[in-house]
Amino acid sequence: LDPEEAQFLDINLVKGSCLIGSDAEIVEQIGILEEKGLNQIILYPPLNRQYRMIEDFADRIMVHF
Repeated sequence: LDPEEAQFLDINLVKGSCLIGSDAEIVEQIGILEEKGLNQIILYPPLNRQYRMIEDFADRIMVHF
């Protein structure tokens, strides 16, 4: 993170634009968004871990939907 950009980053911005937390918290966040009309999620994993992250997301999160 560039130090000049850090001043614009706060927890409310992160929570408003990212899925963060434990598995249960993320499932809850997605459920709330789904109730509000969410019908698609796009993941942008780091390239060096993309397959593992997508696999984990499917196994640990999407299994609840």
